[in-house]
Parts: sequence; structure tokens; C-alpha cells
Amino acid sequence: EAELIKYGITSDAARIAVIATISVETAHTFKPIHEMGGPKYFTKLYEGRKDLGNVQKGDGVKFHGRGYTQNTGRDNYTVLRGVIKADCVADPDLLVQPHYSAIALAHYFKTHGCADWANKAWASEGQTTCVFCQHDGLLFYGTSSKGKPLYRRPKFTEAPCGTCAWKTVRRTVNGGLNGWDVFKHNVDELSKLVK
Repeated sequence: EAELIKYGITSDAARIAVIATISVETAHTFKPIHEMGGPKYFTKLYEGRKDLGNVQKGDGVKFHGRGYTQNTGRDNYTVLRGVIKADCVADPDLLVQPHYSAIALAHYFKTHGCADWANKAWASEGQTTCVFCQHDGLLFYGTSSKGKPLYRRPKFTEAPCGTCAWKTVRRTVNGGLNGWDVFKHNVDELSKLVK
């Protein structure tokens, strides 16, 4: 809680987003964990991923997901080294220690707008549909040169409904909607406790 306060994550909606996220990302243990999988899985999923900064051999395994939010990739660990004031690039397992994982979670929620999107979701609760609903919380904006449909997340200046704003929180942390049903169930149940 101290790290959330330090990063200004104090609203009920933002705290609900944090709890719902931790539940999903830690397989309901509420403890910082290693991402599920093993070396073959991590290599297949993350090795050579320049978008994650995984440019050295073995980075896919070394920088697999850890913590409350499954921090992944050399670039993220490099940023977090300065944030947590400990060398998680040399020792990535630091991010499964609760103290460091809490700092990493609060930093991510603040710098990636998760808390702001949670507050927007809360404020948009009465709005039940929006232009993003048609494509599962995304907006179709054109077709690629190869004929593939292109979608984008809502911009913060736009007005998605509450559900689509919560989907933006989930996508921001997860990169997709893995665990969405559990996340949204947690959000709904926790919301009943504070309203």
C-alpha cells in the first residue's frame, strides 16, 4: 500500500484495478511469481523480441515475466533497475521479492496510465455501449497493405464505456485480454464493497 500511495494510486477504482490485476497475474496467489512456463516456452515467446529489448542470446529465458504484473523483457528490467534501486538486470529474481515487485507494480500502473483508465472506467459506469464495443474494446481504423484489419485502443481523450475502459486497463498490463473474465469478475465484486 505504501508504494501505491507514493505513486498517487489512491482512488477506489485504481486500487480495485491493482487487486484484480494481482489476482490474475499471480494465478490467484497474491504473491509475486514467475510466469508459468519453462525455458522452451520463454525462448519461443520472448527470444529475439526487439520490442522487449531482448537482443542478447538467452534474454527470452532470463527476462521472462516475474512479479505482481509479470514484468517481461530486458528493456523493462533495465528501467526497473533504476526504479527499484537494485540490479534486477543482473539478478532478475529480485522481482519476485514482494517489496521490489510492489514498487514495479506501482511504477507500471502510474507510468502506463492504468490507474487513470481505472478511474475513467469508474466514471463511465453508467455508459453501457460505445464505438469500441463492436471490436471488443478496440476501434477499427483501417486496413493494412496486406489486407489485415487494423485496430487501436481508445485514446484517453475519447469516451469509452466502463467495460471498454476496464479492457484498456487489462490490455495495458497483459498486452491482450488473457484473464479478462476473472479480472472483470474481481472488479465487479470489489466494486460492490466500496459503493
